[in-house]
Amino acid sequence: MARADLFRRIVGTDPNGAIYFLPWRTSFKTALDFGLVGLRQWRLCYELPAAVVAAEPDVCARANRAVIEDAADQIERRRPPVLVGLSMGSVTATLLAGRYRTPLWSFASADRGDLMIWQSPAARPVRCEAEAAGVTLGDFTRALRGLHPIEWLDRIDPPAGSRSAASIATFPGPAGGPW
Repeated sequence: MARADLFRRIVGTDPNGAIYFLPWRTSFKTALDFGLVGLRQWRLCYELPAAVVAAEPDVCARANRAVIEDAADQIERRRPPVLVGLSMGSVTATLLAGRYRTPLWSFASADRGDLMIWQSPAARPVRCEAEAAGVTLGDFTRALRGLHPIEWLDRIDPPAGSRSAASIATFPGPAGGPW
């Protein structure tokens, strides 16, 4: 596995807690500093591999599947109460929430990975590299088939009391207070 394909799984202190999937190119330390991950009561946190957004569609698909397979193994060992996806991490979280009918908290969600790569300002350099190599949006669409969050939404188990984007305000801010 190439360096860009590697992900990092950080183990938390609560074996019954949530599983987090961080945004693309966001370290665990940065996530903690910005309050994206709670300081306690979480089970696992995944740093995504850089290659989840790459100029080669098959590389993107392989990197996404590596995280999904690892997290699926962890979920099968013990079901979490909720999966939390942040930005590009929402792709993995949504797919797994649909597969395991698990509640999902998704923030800055992506509905289709191919369009995210093709339209996101953050991924613009990757798109330019892909286009220079003759890769099209259609190539990404084909390679990422089955990995689009929109394909899994109808299978997600909504949390009790159904949460909305306003739920993020319940997480403590940088000084322990509200955002």
